[in-house]
Amino acid sequence: MAPHVPMSVCAVIDRCMRKNPTDRYPSADALSAALDSVFRDAAADAAPGGMLSESHAIAVWQRAAQLQAEAAHRMERTPALRARADSTANGEQPIGYRLRDVEAAAVEAGIWRQYVALALAEQRAEESGVAVDAVSDRTNRQFTTMLGTIDRAISVSRVLPMAPKTVLPCIGTVFTGEPYRLRFTETVNGHPLDGGILRFSAGRLASDALSNPRRLFARFNGLRYRLEQIELFDLNVTLHSRGSAQRPSCEVIITGDLRPGLRTNLLADWALSSGGALVAGGGTTFALTGVMGSMALAALPGAGVAAIAAGGIMAWYRRRFRGALEKAKKELASLLEAVERRIRQEQLFSAVPTSLVEDRSEATLT
Repeated sequence: MAPHVPMSVCAVIDRCMRKNPTDRYPSADALSAALDSVFRDAAADAAPGGMLSESHAIAVWQRAAQLQAEAAHRMERTPALRARADSTANGEQPIGYRLRDVEAAAVEAGIWRQYVALALAEQRAEESGVAVDAVSDRTNRQFTTMLGTIDRAISVSRVLPMAPKTVLPCIGTVFTGEPYRLRFTETVNGHPLDGGILRFSAGRLASDALSNPRRLFARFNGLRYRLEQIELFDLNVTLHSRGSAQRPSCEVIITGDLRPGLRTNLLADWALSSGGALVAGGGTTFALTGVMGSMALAALPGAGVAAIAAGGIMAWYRRRFRGALEKAKKELASLLEAVERRIRQEQLFSAVPTSLVEDRSEATLT
């Protein structure tokens, strides 16, 4: 009878008119709160900009990421950290920042505490404990231009319909078993069920081949091979409780720091393109010198061939790296799928059907 009335408003009216009094709103305050929520959402949907196109949504996400990055500058002005920095500048003994102060500054700036723990895990080298150097703006631009990616970390997640305490042992079994053979190294920031981080190391395939040469050519080396392509050997795994007590679930997130691998691939790109340009340009110049009779005249087309060769190698390497990065993400996603399959398999073969339990109970009573 009133098609212009939003369905959310109709739902409130329907609840007010339910036959059973206990199904209605318990008080006028509850009804008022429901109407406020409905009208606020309706006004937001009707207002200009209430609905965003895909391009506008992407722009909002990108800007939100920029604002999140600016949080680092706000942390520098945090009183607790500023006081320690001033004491160092005044000639006092450098005492550094306490971890709890760093975490508090991050939370104050709007950065989740667990991201601080992930950053700490990335900065811990496997043996020496040397932190990863910060990447300059110039190097960041080179990464984006030469390797074709704006990503500085890799992240893959999957929500499993099980409680974290059920997921954790299966992660240890699947990650370290065949065919992945990842090595567990340490935990950071406490137990993984209490917000801690699991650290796994992939290792190089060449070291595996020394003990078993057949592993180098095994068909199940997909994940290890892709990680070696992008020079990513340390993975961080976090577990996050989702769902409810009646229907628990767990989100497993795998992250990795791409910056060391980006540096290595950037150097390899420069070396290959420079070497290819030198060989192509030098060969062309040498070949044309006999035709033109002068090396100076032959150097001009030789330089053009060198530039073309360098550009071609850069484009090939850029495409190769981007493809390897995408395939590495797919391999990590398949790793999480393997964890879910393992959990379901254990649940299937360890559970006893309810009907059998009831039959056994009746037989015992009889």
